[in-house]
Amino acid sequence: MDKNNRIKVLIADDDMIIQIAHRMALEATGRCEVIIANDGAEAIRKAQEGVDLILMDFNMPIMDGIEATIQIRAIAELHGLPIIGVTSNTNEQIHQSAKTAGMNAVVVKPLLKNKLEQILAEFVDK
Repeated sequence: MDKNNRIKVLIADDDMIIQIAHRMALEATGRCEVIIANDGAEAIRKAQEGVDLILMDFNMPIMDGIEATIQIRAIAELHGLPIIGVTSNTNEQIHQSAKTAGMNAVVVKPLLKNKLEQILAEFVDK
């Protein structure tokens, strides 16, 4: 978390409606600065610039969220960065493969303010 106690959250999702919904819910907490990445490759670059949490969509152009997570986990200084998989898919096997790739948890979208506050409490506020 940065010195102003604002949490930098990277939303990695190519769907503008989801980006807006998640941004609004995060900003409604009053303590989040939101950064947007439209694909996995952009998410990797922005993660390296410094964030506290990533909300990573599974299906994106250029590079999907699973591959982006694998590559982020290969960067030593980002090893402990919380990555939460966000998907509309409820298949438990897919969720498990995401966790195997290095995601800390998987949640089904859209994420409402109360769910985002739970994620912040569990993965950032420790």
